[in-house]
Amino acid sequence: MPIHREGAYLHSSDIDGLLSIGIESDKLEACVNEVLRHRVKGVFGTPTFGFKEDNLDFLTKLRFVTRVHFWDVKMRDINGIYELADLQYFCVSPRRPGIDFSRLPKLPRLKRLVFARCRNLESLQGLDRIAPNVEHLVVDSCGRVADGAQVVKYLPKLQRAVVHHTLLVGPDASLG
Repeated sequence: MPIHREGAYLHSSDIDGLLSIGIESDKLEACVNEVLRHRVKGVFGTPTFGFKEDNLDFLTKLRFVTRVHFWDVKMRDINGIYELADLQYFCVSPRRPGIDFSRLPKLPRLKRLVFARCRNLESLQGLDRIAPNVEHLVVDSCGRVADGAQVVKYLPKLQRAVVHHTLLVGPDASLG
């Protein structure tokens, strides 16, 4: 995910070519307006590139966003994600409140889900109700998650699943 500045805003494209705009705290409103103006489907942020917020409240204005990726952040409040009904990719790591899966809308288009260094995540139970079509799942350094290996039983569309550094589904999974 190479990041570059294009004019006043940070841009990045994911492996599928989807454009994302970086959210910078010192011009939060302008970044949100840029995403709105161009209907950009992805947003990202990290302190290295100026994101210093402790919440994702601005996402309530960006309900059409399909890709959310924030890393090396310290979140106190992630309520903004509960407004995003079209998520296809979600990653917020490491420090954030636990996700209340019961508050998430059904996300049939969610294909990629990454949980990295999420101390508050205890279970993956309920993912099948929320995101039945997840194809790519990573659960990394989430020590409290005890049911990670069971995920293959209730997410039948998984093409790749790595839980606690163990490849459960994907090429060479049967060799492990």
